[in-house]
Amino acid sequence: MIKVKQGGVAVALEVWQVPLMGLGIVLSQEPPGLAIGKVTLHDGEEVLGVIGEPLTVEGKKEITQHGGWRVYQATL
Repeated sequence: MIKVKQGGVAVALEVWQVPLMGLGIVLSQEPPGLAIGKVTLHDGEEVLGVIGEPLTVEGKKEITQHGGWRVYQATL
């Protein structure tokens, strides 16, 4: 996910319960440009999630209209 100040849309996501010690393992396996950051859920709750730097998606296919990664994957 890439955070934007305006024009953002809600997308489906999965919420996982990861032990604090496991967070380092998750982060170490993410490719460059992805990081752990705060994600705001539809009810306003903030949780830790994987977020991306804008450069990560530069020149890549826009899939926001699908509403989530799994929905997009189902179209392939």
